[in-house]
Amino acid sequence: MQITAKAKNHMQQMTTQFPCQFDYKCYNSDLTDVSRVKKYGAEDLVQCLEPDLPRKCGHSFCFGYKYFCKCPLRLYIVNEFNM
Repeated sequence: MQITAKAKNHMQQMTTQFPCQFDYKCYNSDLTDVSRVKKYGAEDLVQCLEPDLPRKCGHSFCFGYKYFCKCPLRLYIVNEFNM
């Protein structure tokens, strides 16, 4: 997948705005190491499908038996690149 300079710059700027326990691995890997998610209709409703990741991530929240992602960078990636 081709990442435009504009998108790369935007993601880099986002990494300065909030902490990440995983050292922004999705961004630093050029989107080759991105956690699996399931997107629902809304732009900001994304379920994390990784088995153990949500319990370790400060950007996740539990609702019922599912964990959802509120990481601004992960939400940008899923909405911009559909992944």
